[in-house]
Amino acid sequence: MIILYTLPGCGICAMAKTKMQQRGIPFIEKDFSEIATIIKSDHAPALKVSENTILNSPTEIVSWINNYGM
Repeated sequence: MIILYTLPGCGICAMAKTKMQQRGIPFIEKDFSEIATIIKSDHAPALKVSENTILNSPTEIVSWINNYGM
């Protein structure tokens, strides 16, 4: 299950959400505060793509979205 952690008013979060919807990538959206302390970060978004992989860099997230299913 892919989880996109976002914050209200976050432009990068909105862009990631839109790109995932456009690409037909199934995901669940959750509040970033649920994971911020785990990944020790104060900025969203974060993308949990597997049990052991959480991406928190906008560059990594966009790259993952662009390469999804390839």
